[in-house]
Amino acid sequence: MKTDASSPPPPSEEAASPSMERLPVHLWEQVFSFLPVSTVLVSRAVCRLWDATLRSAPFSSLYAAAPARHEQLDDLHFLLFADLGSAAPFAAAYRPSQDRWSALPIPRPACAASCFHRVHASGGALVLAEQKNGSFVVHDLFAGVGHEIAPMVSLQGQSYALGLIDNGQLGYKIVAVSTLDRVVSQVFDSETCLWTWKGEFLGRFAVLGNSANLHGVLYCLSRAPDHLLAYELDSGEWSLVDVAMPPSCVVCPHLLVHRGALFLIGGEEEGGDISRIVMWELDGREKRWRVCGCMPDELLQEFRGQRMNHFYTLDRKGVVCFCNTSSNVLLMCDLRSMRWWWPKKCPFLISADGHSWFGHALEPRLGDFRCSVQFARHQKS
Repeated sequence: MKTDASSPPPPSEEAASPSMERLPVHLWEQVFSFLPVSTVLVSRAVCRLWDATLRSAPFSSLYAAAPARHEQLDDLHFLLFADLGSAAPFAAAYRPSQDRWSALPIPRPACAASCFHRVHASGGALVLAEQKNGSFVVHDLFAGVGHEIAPMVSLQGQSYALGLIDNGQLGYKIVAVSTLDRVVSQVFDSETCLWTWKGEFLGRFAVLGNSANLHGVLYCLSRAPDHLLAYELDSGEWSLVDVAMPPSCVVCPHLLVHRGALFLIGGEEEGGDISRIVMWELDGREKRWRVCGCMPDELLQEFRGQRMNHFYTLDRKGVVCFCNTSSNVLLMCDLRSMRWWWPKKCPFLISADGHSWFGHALEPRLGDFRCSVQFARHQKS
């Protein structure tokens, strides 16, 4: 091909092909900070330079603080049902961002002779499970690793987990309580691998419900009598929140945090049947729960069927999953836009004996989950 002598020569192949080495590392870190965890994990395998960059401490700090990730739903998994009795145990995970299901294997060490039969709490990418032999294990189901933790401190009355706070590279904490004649709390810290007694509240309650972590405070609902309690994670102090509970008879209550505020979801019962599912937002100034929405009547009728006296609620990042415990019918809601939809039917065939509600929302973590030596020995045996 002839070219004009006055025109510039075409760029060389090297100049026309941008390379990572040509850009400052901090610019690549900024780009990757906008991507989901799953994409970052895959990107590590592209080349050694990317792997080193994406494993570095500066990038980990930048990624953890990136505001764009707080609203991302790409990696959100609702682990709704589990088959723990099959030869290859798994959890049926629904991904709302893609409206599809996937099978998430349950780590084999947790399903051998001492397979876990109940998951007490979850947070981030981690679950706290109780095994059939009574021991507790913490698992990262996405990485397929976990470790056994020390037994809880022996207290008067049975202790149960109230919440698991996954702080990524900084480790995790588990808050457990006993409510026999008062609320007594203990905290497990992954840094020390120990349970320590930390706080009590002189009040008698039948049980404490699910918890929601807002600005370092763990909020939970007490039942019989019904109150809103607050637990300071740093100090271990309990307090009774001065707020009037909803006047109607609320059943199946569920606390959640959405956009820096505390919300309550529950059913209104009439004659032993749930006639309405309502959402309230905590109004701190007026010290009351303010109605902010409810499940549309046409959806409620299909969700409840002939009759419904109980349902499960699960949430993460403003996405809420409702499950009718009688029929396992699912309904989703995105609180950010108040969009409701019916998820695709779960495609996995789970036997009646192994079909159990799992009920935990998880996201893969960027940092490595450290396993204890004790668990490593058990894994090799």
